[in-house]
Amino acid sequence: MESKHFGIIFEPYNLLEQAGLDFKKAFEIMREHIVHVHFKDGRLDRNKRTYVPTLMGEGEIDFRWLMRRLNEIGYAGELGLEYEVAEVPPEEGVKQFYKGFIKMMEGI
Repeated sequence: MESKHFGIIFEPYNLLEQAGLDFKKAFEIMREHIVHVHFKDGRLDRNKRTYVPTLMGEGEIDFRWLMRRLNEIGYAGELGLEYEVAEVPPEEGVKQFYKGFIKMMEGI
């Protein structure tokens, strides 16, 4: 699609949790249209058969791979961190979430 008005918000967690898709394969399909990347980590709760949000770096999403791929394609757009961890109050959790993200990105 050749339009400056079309863009995709790339959300690996939602691709896994809501659609059951491999976010790495989805990235390769969507990469030319990504205008925003949404970071939220999570892990599969096998009892509930769904993904649940975790603090950044404590889930199963390979954000280091994603950041490397974004760098490789020259992505210069926005990154959004979404905090949805109910077990940790936001006053504490948002700081932990951000620190987890920074630690995860070391060396990239």
